[in-house]
Amino acid sequence: MMSRLVTQLVAEEPAVVLLGEDTILRKTVASVLNDQNVLVEFLSASTLSQNITKLQNAYKIVWICDREKKSEEYAEGFQYLSQFSSKVLLVVPIFTGVNSCQSDMLQRWVIDTQKQEQFIVDCNYYLQSSSFLFGENIIGNNNDISIFNYLFNTIQKNILVDPLIDISFISLDDFVTQIASLIFVPKKQVSSLITGKAVNSISFISLVKKLYDAYHNTNLEIVQDKISKSQSIPFSVQEKQIQTDIRTIATYLVKKLPAPTKKEEVSVKVPFPQPVLETVPIQKQTFTEEIPINLITPEPIGVQQVESKSQQQPAVEPEIKPALEEVDLNKEIQRIFKDTRTEQKVERVEKIVKSTKTITKKSKRKTKLFYGGLLAIGMAVGMIVLAFTYLVSGSILKKQIISFLTETATTQSLATSPGVSLIKTADFVNSQTELYSQIIELAVIAQNSVLVNLTKGFVELPEVLLRADEASKNLVINILTGTIGNTGELTEILTQSVSEAYEKLSLIQATLEQIDLGENSEKQQTVIEQIGKEIQDIRYGLEIHQELQQILPEMVGIHEKRTYALLLQNNQELRPTGGFIQAIALLNFDKGSLVSYQVYSVYELDKKLPGQVVPPDEIKLHLGETNWFLRDSNWDPDFSRTSKQVTWFLEKALGVQVDGVISLNVFSLEDLLKAVGPIDLPEYNEVITDKNIEERMEFHSEVVLVDSPEAVDYSVKILSETLAALSALKEENVQTLLSGLNNSLETKQTQIYSRFESEQSILQTLGWAGVLTQPSCPSRLSVVDCLVDTMTQVEANIGINKANYYLERSINHKISVSKTEAQHVRTIVFNNKAQSNSWPKGTYKTYLRFYVNSNSKIEKVLINGSELTINQIFQTQENGFDVVGVRVDVPIQKQITVELVYSTPLSTNEAFSYVFYNRKQSGLDDDPFSVSITHTPDIKPVLIAPSATISGNTITFSTLSLDDASLFGVQFE
Repeated sequence: MMSRLVTQLVAEEPAVVLLGEDTILRKTVASVLNDQNVLVEFLSASTLSQNITKLQNAYKIVWICDREKKSEEYAEGFQYLSQFSSKVLLVVPIFTGVNSCQSDMLQRWVIDTQKQEQFIVDCNYYLQSSSFLFGENIIGNNNDISIFNYLFNTIQKNILVDPLIDISFISLDDFVTQIASLIFVPKKQVSSLITGKAVNSISFISLVKKLYDAYHNTNLEIVQDKISKSQSIPFSVQEKQIQTDIRTIATYLVKKLPAPTKKEEVSVKVPFPQPVLETVPIQKQTFTEEIPINLITPEPIGVQQVESKSQQQPAVEPEIKPALEEVDLNKEIQRIFKDTRTEQKVERVEKIVKSTKTITKKSKRKTKLFYGGLLAIGMAVGMIVLAFTYLVSGSILKKQIISFLTETATTQSLATSPGVSLIKTADFVNSQTELYSQIIELAVIAQNSVLVNLTKGFVELPEVLLRADEASKNLVINILTGTIGNTGELTEILTQSVSEAYEKLSLIQATLEQIDLGENSEKQQTVIEQIGKEIQDIRYGLEIHQELQQILPEMVGIHEKRTYALLLQNNQELRPTGGFIQAIALLNFDKGSLVSYQVYSVYELDKKLPGQVVPPDEIKLHLGETNWFLRDSNWDPDFSRTSKQVTWFLEKALGVQVDGVISLNVFSLEDLLKAVGPIDLPEYNEVITDKNIEERMEFHSEVVLVDSPEAVDYSVKILSETLAALSALKEENVQTLLSGLNNSLETKQTQIYSRFESEQSILQTLGWAGVLTQPSCPSRLSVVDCLVDTMTQVEANIGINKANYYLERSINHKISVSKTEAQHVRTIVFNNKAQSNSWPKGTYKTYLRFYVNSNSKIEKVLINGSELTINQIFQTQENGFDVVGVRVDVPIQKQITVELVYSTPLSTNEAFSYVFYNRKQSGLDDDPFSVSITHTPDIKPVLIAPSATISGNTITFSTLSLDDASLFGVQFE
């Protein structure tokens, strides 16, 4: 069973200490940490003095503050925590502060704001080195520490107060997620403020009123009270906004609000008199137009009208109209029926027949013309209707596709299939397009055909990508575990599915470029370009798959056994190919699967070397070694040459021939651990994750926790357990593993060498071989004369310490280009953040080398502005590059600036391209890196890649890191 995470402990002490009152917030934080297998211990402010040891050994101290308490109540706790301030995370729920209000309804808000501000000031005063995490208006915490308490305190009076400001809320779960994400960050974090999505108070209060009225059958009154917001946090914080569902929060609040106070109802029984019916007798043989019937109905009776049950309204006498004049009914009937209805009907029919005969003769001549015209009009109207329907359908399809593409760009997932509505529209338009395209050729028909094809492509794409993904997963699982089937067959399936996916994506990308968006469509064009870039990224990954499939079966021993040396290089002690070699594993592959592995400490292998090996002069000079060992075999920055040296040492030490070499460093381990999950190290009472591996490696450089003759070297243990986890990898983690490996290879943290030339050639093409060569000019810039100016900066820690863990660097490279030369000024700023000279900290001593074009001229090297003499600079040539080396020492808490000034001659025509290529050293992080190119007025840039800003004659490439693009090109004319 996996042990709990204890990362900074010698005995069984907690990894995380939680301070604070027993609130829902504290319970929720503890629950989330427990779910992540983190050991949590609770302490109160009053017991801190009895638990100093626990506080010393704690990985992180999280104090969940209660703003209702005064800072005086925390004074004793502040005193004890001040000595551990750097690892204290203060979690402070706050509400939006206000300076003033117009009425007394929100006066308590103003008073509580002053208390809150004073509390924050006091916390910051006593714990100045601590990090703060503020959560503004948390919903779900005890008493809901938010402006909820002030906005709705008049709710029982049927009043809602609108402060006329933008307001925001966050849920308790969202806030706790942010807390948990900071637990494993080993260094002090920047203080942060977590807020929700801001919404206008008018909208929010109106929504609450609507929900509350419906919930309680009331009609609340909204009263406006303009307030002035204040800045509650008196220092700089990093603000992070969390997307929130305001309707969900409003519903939650309404359910928590008290019911309105009901008024006492008065029930009064009111007598209701029965209606009185009065009639007027009808005289014999008398016909009247109206015989009034008077229905006496009482006036409506209100409560105020009723004085007693016995009171009755007096009856009202009906008003009777006089009867009409008498008539003789017999005479009237004879008059009405004197002409019989039959005679009248016969006469009327005869007239109609006679008229019809006359009309019919004329109508027969016009009937054919009438129906012919009617048919022509019908056909014309039908065609107009069909054409209009087709145009409207095409327009609807276009809008639906743009909407789908926008959603896809937002989710960044091309595996999402179009909705049913879009598919139906596309089918309808397709049926019309097929019909009309056979009759006539129009631009609108061609455009609708593009839209239909694009929809079909996106409908089929998820299934195609899924097949490629499944094939990739099966192959990886089989290579690592040998549990799926035959690697050769799985490789063929993957090759076929990758090819199908590549073709489908290529077709979709080509179709995207044919969409006519018309004018004023900049936003839609941006979406399409974004989708196109995502497609291009996936295609690039598939291209890598296609290249790799050519050599992968052989590399994993499908026909003959293969053995590879896996180097664990600790980049906390930087060496030319990535770091100091601490452990080596021999990986054995047979029939397409990993069958066994053995892990050795580099010192164990060095002891097995027979005799003595004379080291290169630079190792003698800078490392002071009289013998050459495997641990120092990676002095050459070209990984292919270093790998050949490593294989020589292994053959001498173990008598084995390896077929290739693979390098890992601490950054690579982070990527692997994201896929294989936490690694349990019970003998060290630790669980290693991608979040703490870097800090643990540094810690074990300084402290030996397991001190016995049988103890395994920490690096050996880490590498062994990582390989064990990989050999039992689960299918659901394959995608994370592939993503991590790709990241390590692209950022040069992992490098691969094969002793077989065909395989090495493809690895070099993919950019994974770590070979120092002169790159080719990009095709877009090679249409004219093109020069690639190369720079490789290589550092080697010669201080025998782990100072790189505490080192920060920034690099600025300025180039002045004319028709005859490129003048370079490279500036590197080293900053040693270590606070002690005790090992493994201390002065960063590095042998710094620069590899530049062979025809470059080194003009000078300066350290902190002082130019070095010729005796302080080492110059030589290696593999076609000029190399200049200098010794640089960076003491703790100091900053050292190194400048290299050199020039490269240019021999160009009127039009030429200049490309600067910066090769990154393996083991370096994404340090700040900037490049600018200034040109003389007589040449003009016509093409720039990648994106850059232009100011006068200076081209400044966008903010970069060493992990970003390495090629910076300009075409001049």
